[in-house]
Amino acid sequence: MRAMKPVAITSEDIVSTNIPITETIWSSTETYAIGDQRYKGVFLYESAKDGNIGKDPDLYAGGVNVNNDWLNAGFAPIADPYWLIVGMINRMKVWDGYLSTCSTNPLIIDQIIQKPYVGTLYFLGVVASTAQAIVLDSLGTALWDSGTLDLYYGLDLVDDYYDWFFSEPPDPRSKFSIELGLITGSSDKIRILLSSPGTVSVGKISPGSSKDIGRTQKGMDDGALDFSKDIPDDFGDRYLKQGNYAPDINAVIRVKTEESDAIVNFLNSMRATGGVYDLNQGPISYQSYIIYGVLEEWRRTFVGINDMIIKFRVTGLI
Repeated sequence: MRAMKPVAITSEDIVSTNIPITETIWSSTETYAIGDQRYKGVFLYESAKDGNIGKDPDLYAGGVNVNNDWLNAGFAPIADPYWLIVGMINRMKVWDGYLSTCSTNPLIIDQIIQKPYVGTLYFLGVVASTAQAIVLDSLGTALWDSGTLDLYYGLDLVDDYYDWFFSEPPDPRSKFSIELGLITGSSDKIRILLSSPGTVSVGKISPGSSKDIGRTQKGMDDGALDFSKDIPDDFGDRYLKQGNYAPDINAVIRVKTEESDAIVNFLNSMRATGGVYDLNQGPISYQSYIIYGVLEEWRRTFVGINDMIIKFRVTGLI
């Protein structure tokens, strides 16, 4: 099993990108009504008042949706805000902390980032047919190239004539990783390409250096927390509202006793932090065993001399 604490990517780390800004920019001379949305910098805001003019969203944003992400970004709650923070703009959604917010572009997403100490890229919530990663030096010369990865490869496409004529084709992989052939230095860049015959969409790309923290054991189980609602009224009629759902994994890994303290310290460092947990073992990879989420709890059990098991639970971030 591997785990990774992703490194943050800001607009300063993006060398180039073809992901468009699809939102409308804020103007200090325009008057906004309740519900009007405008962006400034990398954030999208929604007007909380009618007759809203000249109020800089960076200074007058707040409200009930100011969570820890926004506080860490420098925002403070305001009792009577002129703007509410909606999220990041299309160009930056791929780098925010959520999978349900997606960056999109027709046919291809092509961007270059510059960030040191990256050896792994995890892709989550992807809608694309192919993927590729290329490590470039400061002059733009390719140091390493993953080649074009077919996201349909290995999927069960056609077993018989019935499948050929009547079955729906499978969806391509939406969660996968690319292990770079090296750890990037301060001047190295990573070019990321995703392509599709239609619109390319990606919820999150997580760069970082993954760590092998143990061997996945029997006893692991996964499921989902469903936030859909079944609401009956006074007459027994039911209103079904489909909500989002978060993956949930209870994992068991086996480690050497002498290594368990370092692994536990690493798990403690992941508290209240979105991280990637990859429970795949060996050459076969199941995308459902890759989860981006928060470590809820862990428990260590002494099995025997130089033999420990660690059980933990991860709940996905959506």
